[in-house]
Formats: sequence, structure tokens, C-alpha cells
Amino acid sequence: TIALDEAGVELDLGGIAKGYAVDRVVELLKRREVAAALVSAGGSTIYGLGSPPAAAAWTVTLQDPTDSRKTAFSLGLKDRALSVAGSSEKSFEADGVRYSHIMDPRTGRPAQGVLSVAVLTTTGTAGDALDNAFFVLGPEQGRAYLHRLHDTEVIFFLPDASHGWR
Repeated sequence: TIALDEAGVELDLGGIAKGYAVDRVVELLKRREVAAALVSAGGSTIYGLGSPPAAAAWTVTLQDPTDSRKTAFSLGLKDRALSVAGSSEKSFEADGVRYSHIMDPRTGRPAQGVLSVAVLTTTGTAGDALDNAFFVLGPEQGRAYLHRLHDTEVIFFLPDASHGWR
């Protein structure tokens, strides 16, 4: 974390540093000819190297963005990274409105309209960079950007008054 001269302002590189660290561990494992491993940096960035015995991929679960005790769904990871950005664990409330810790650089204000974003891609570093970008862009602008990327999938969790998310 970098503190700036302005009181209360800091820059936290945790949004991309975890992915970078995961990638370095995966490179080390590959150099040592480890065929299968699940590398996790606190759950927000995970890489599935190969697959476990008798399975097609590592099974990982995505947390329900409105209830951390629940699972939204599971997916398989094989030679891919999963990075998640969301407002469930790092957010604040002001005047009855919940705000994300992810800032929209276009407005200088917290990004609104998305609960969580999960990105599947080839590296943890790319996933960590992209999950925040897609969180800020939202599903419509995100879809246009996604068409320019290869080997990348995005899952948006959006607010829904009747179910908590959709």
C-alpha cells in the first residue's frame, strides 16, 4: 500500500499483486515439473494448474455476492486463472447507500451497478487487471470490450431486488 500526501488517500496494489504472485508460483511449479496444483491467493485469485487425479479440472466455487455463507455456483479450472472483484467484502455505506471500494476513474467515485465480477483467463495478473476493469465498465460496455480479448470469459453478478443478484 502506498500512502499519499493527501489525508485519507492511499493506493493499494493488492488488486493486481495477488495475480502476479499467483503467476510467479505457477511458473515455479511448472519449472519443477509439477503437473497439478491449485494456487490460491486468498480466494480472489486462483489458478488451476492441470487437474487433480481422476478429474477433468479443479472445482472452485464462486461465493454468493449477497450472502457469503452461500455458493453462487461452481466451475472447473484447468490451466486457467479465476479472478474475482466485488463489493461484498470491501465496501462502505453512506446515507443508506452501499458503495464499492472499486473506483471509476471516469468519475472519481465508487463504481456502482455491479455486485461482483468473475474473470476466467490465462493468467492471474490479467485476471486481476480485468476484473476491476469489467466491474467499472458494467455488462454492456464490458461486452464490447470482451470481444477484443481472447481466452477470456466474464461473469457479472448484478443487483436484483427480488433475489439479491442475477
